Amino acid sequence: MKYRMLWIDDRADWVQPIKESIEQHLEPLGFELVADLRENGTGIAKYLATQDVDLIAVDHKLDGIQGDEIVETIRRSDKYTEILFYTAEENYRDVLPTQDGVYR
Repeated sequence: MKYRMLWIDDRADWVQPIKESIEQHLEPLGFELVADLRENGTGIAKYLATQDVDLIAVDHKLDGIQGDEIVETIRRSDKYTEILFYTAEENYRDVLPTQDGVYR
């Protein structure tokens, strides 16, 4: 069974080893990870209008845009897929917004 994930992060080199780790955890459970990595939120509403995903992962600090702006765009497009919102910032509780279905 495919587990579809939209991953928005501008550091593909950082994402790749984590993606491989997730694949190793999902495979014994009978899931195949299908991850679509995007560098930013450009065209995200249009993408989600045509694609079903099981999870969305969004980095807070992207080049030229904050991840919370992308989360707002996703929610305005009436997509209520759960979102994993993350950052490497030490004060993450102060920078990551709290919204229904958004986990930090």
